[in-house]
Amino acid sequence: MSRWSLALFAAFALLPLLEGGYALRLAMEVVAWGLAATALAFLYRTTGLVSLGHAAFFGGGAYALALLAKAFGAWAYPAAVPLALLLGFGAAFFLGFLGLRSHGIFFLMLTLAFAQLVYVLVKQGFPQVTGGDDGLPGIPRPLGLEGELPYYLVGLGLLVGVLLLYRAFLASPLGLVMDALRQNEVRLGVLGYDVRRLKLLASGVSGALAALGGVYLAGYRGFVHPHDLSWATSGLLLVMAVVERWKGDYEKAAHFVEEAQGLPVAPFLQDRVYLWRGLVAKDLGRYPEALEALSRVGHDPLLLGRARYQMGDLLMRLGSLEAKPRMEEGLKALEEAGAPKDEVARVRARYATLLRRLGLYEEAGRAIEKALAEAEDPFTRARVESEAGILEAARGRPFAALNLLVPAEAYFRSTEERPKEARYRHLRTLFRLGATYLLLEAGQPYRAPFLGGLHAPTAQRLLEDLLEQIPWEATDRYTALRLDTASLLALLLSPAEGKALLKPLLDVENPYLRAQARLSYAETLVREGNLGEALAQVVALPPLEDPGLLAQARAVEVLALLGLGEKEAAWQKLSEVRRSPLPEPFRFQLGRALGRFCPELQRHLPPTPLALPEALGFHLANPD
Repeated sequence: MSRWSLALFAAFALLPLLEGGYALRLAMEVVAWGLAATALAFLYRTTGLVSLGHAAFFGGGAYALALLAKAFGAWAYPAAVPLALLLGFGAAFFLGFLGLRSHGIFFLMLTLAFAQLVYVLVKQGFPQVTGGDDGLPGIPRPLGLEGELPYYLVGLGLLVGVLLLYRAFLASPLGLVMDALRQNEVRLGVLGYDVRRLKLLASGVSGALAALGGVYLAGYRGFVHPHDLSWATSGLLLVMAVVERWKGDYEKAAHFVEEAQGLPVAPFLQDRVYLWRGLVAKDLGRYPEALEALSRVGHDPLLLGRARYQMGDLLMRLGSLEAKPRMEEGLKALEEAGAPKDEVARVRARYATLLRRLGLYEEAGRAIEKALAEAEDPFTRARVESEAGILEAARGRPFAALNLLVPAEAYFRSTEERPKEARYRHLRTLFRLGATYLLLEAGQPYRAPFLGGLHAPTAQRLLEDLLEQIPWEATDRYTALRLDTASLLALLLSPAEGKALLKPLLDVENPYLRAQARLSYAETLVREGNLGEALAQVVALPPLEDPGLLAQARAVEVLALLGLGEKEAAWQKLSEVRRSPLPEPFRFQLGRALGRFCPELQRHLPPTPLALPEALGFHLANPD
């Protein structure tokens, strides 16, 4: 083993010393997928064959553990591990018996068909046994290994042992014969070796190793899902194996990948490839690449719906009005393709969030009601309730918002399902509770523009506590959550404290979030009296499409102009807003917010018994 390999394993052994559990959980994923990728690499290294069906063995091992765990709990492992190995060996041996006379693309097609057959059988054939599309939750870890650290260390030791055995096997006489088999099986047959038996042995061992990886992953996650049996998982294993083969077999492995993409069912496969590529690029912040890849998905109706929804979600993150037609297209495609109800409910709730951001509250309310009716899974329902709660806060209904947010917060705080996702959803729901208390205590709905000088002690406590809990992850959603929290909290602090809170966020990568950060920072500058710099922040922004950002920019401009004595210019800005397509809720809120600070605007309004904030709000909201 090379010095680099030893250094890598030493680094993995030291991971438990890092603070927090994220690195440890990620390392357990690496161990499980490392075992499965080693299985696929073993098959190629000994026979020269590349499989697109190893997800069947990998997921089969996971389901073997899950089914036994339903009956025997943590005592299932002594039987589940050998059973999974036996099933993996037997299934791979059987597949090899059927297909080892084929080579290249024909073997790829056979293994792909086998994996998809197993996937469909598990997902649709016996849902009462396998859990169908919901999978099987509640898998315990082995007795004595309930904690993450001991389970990880055992897995790391297992992976190291497998790799050492793999290396020793390749150097053994039988391993050398296998290497010759990969290079020239015809010559090896002439020398008297039983080529078919050697291939069957390699196929069986490879399947058993993949099943072992599935058992370890199921024990770590605590659940299995049909996705673990899909072609997507086989493709992931193939990519891992390609990376593992960096020592000189890159070109040949890449050739096999290209062959797989050129199968006769290429539209389906290409759709998946483009969808994956788009999702990964989206997560990494490579937005043009993500949009380009997602736009190329166009054959499989279900994947088309998911791709268009993801495009809409990304365009919403970027503040583009094009998000609405894309998300509507995705939602319609998902419904027509018969997507699971919970998936449709999640997409519909996200669509409602887009409608809220566009100021279309009535449409958003109808969409969120339908999503609540569709949501069957408790996790999905809590997520929709959280989205519904912030919609009510935007509409100025604090008690309706609390009625939705309180059960959602309790669920995400206590659930053991999907811990990483649940943690984010819990933090986001806490933010929404803070926004609701800002409405309840200070009268500020969750709707731009947001102007400071407010007093809301409960909201301030919630937001300050939340800000300490948000992890510094370089992902859009955590960056957005931190910025949203800091922006609301700055409204309750002095201008100097607000500036200090927002300044580290002024140069975030996402252009929409960067504009939001600069506008919030400009609001603190206005309150501080630094009017010229506040106007400079607004002028430096790129053209804005998002209604909330536009309303915030107009509020900052008007306040700065009034502070500089430019009263007519300020009123001209408001007159332009009154005639603009800015949605009515934002125009009304702009008037209410400015009415708190600008008594000089009273002279422009007709006589009314209303207080200035409401009078100015109705004036801007009703241009006729």
